Amino acid sequence: MLQPLRLAGAQGLIATDRERIRLQASAAAIGLAAGLVVSGLPGGVVLAGVSSSLASRSLVWRRARYRRRLEAGASSAALAIADALAAGHSVRGAIVACAGGLNGPIANELRAVTYELEFGAETDAALVRLRRRARSRRVDLIVAAVRIQRRSGGSLAGLLRSIAKTIEEHEQLGADARAASAQARFTSLIVLLLPGLGLLLGELSSPGLIGRMVGSPIGIWLFGSALGLQLGGLLLIRRLSRVQA
Repeated sequence: MLQPLRLAGAQGLIATDRERIRLQASAAAIGLAAGLVVSGLPGGVVLAGVSSSLASRSLVWRRARYRRRLEAGASSAALAIADALAAGHSVRGAIVACAGGLNGPIANELRAVTYELEFGAETDAALVRLRRRARSRRVDLIVAAVRIQRRSGGSLAGLLRSIAKTIEEHEQLGADARAASAQARFTSLIVLLLPGLGLLLGELSSPGLIGRMVGSPIGIWLFGSALGLQLGGLLLIRRLSRVQA
């Protein structure tokens, strides 16, 4: 059941429709069982829907995290290829040489390119498949530089070093933007957590409050609406505070 989640985070693989449906169905079954134990059928139905939605979103989050780690290694990959070219390697040889010297997702992707080249694939075709798998602007820059140099000539090593410098500048700008918005994001998260804290304090001061709340259809509807609004607010804050590359 968790295999698609693991592969999305470890290799950046996109789950098939069948895998996604199986994961959602399993998460919904677990949520339904937990809800039945805690608050009966209405709570189980609500929790099943929430669990199914979160399971689907988890695939997207894991894939996005893989892509961010991939982009973080793009600068190192560009410099490694440039150094290998300066040492006298061809483009194919430079890719093969630096694939074993890097770590993380970028190393996995370059090793996949290496395997394709060793089995006789054309360099341009292997690089195009790398670009389609990675779906990263930084990887697109590296691939475009290699393909343009193969057609038009020029100093590919110098171009790759310029790309690496540009990527590092973008990373620094992104870090500065995240630091500037850190206080606002932290404050917004505190505001989102306040209703849950108030509910906990109410339960402590009046034991059984949550049980009485979820024991009636109106209470379940209000609780589910509040939870949905909280999750929607969290996703909105996450979207607004995202720093685009």
